[in-house]
Amino acid sequence: MESIDPPEHRRVNRRAFIKTGVVAGGAIVAGGIGIKAVADATSDSSSPKPPPPPRPRPTAIQAAPAVSSVKPNILVIMVDQL
Repeated sequence: MESIDPPEHRRVNRRAFIKTGVVAGGAIVAGGIGIKAVADATSDSSSPKPPPPPRPRPTAIQAAPAVSSVKPNILVIMVDQL
C-alpha cells in the first residue's frame, strides 16, 4: 500500500519555508490592524484623548565624577574551541 503523501510533497526547501513564513506574518499583521481598527471604531468615549503631559526640561549637565571613583569596564572572554 502506498503512502498518502507522495515523497515530493514531504520536502521543504528554503523558498517554500520563507514563502509560508511571509504569508503567516502578513496574516498576523493584517489581523492586528483589523482588530485595532475595530477597537478604535467601537470605543466608548465620545471625547478625544487628552494630550500627553509635557516632558520635563533637561537640567544642566552635571560634572563627571572624579576618575578615581569610576570603576573600569573590563570584559573577559574565555573560549575553549580555538
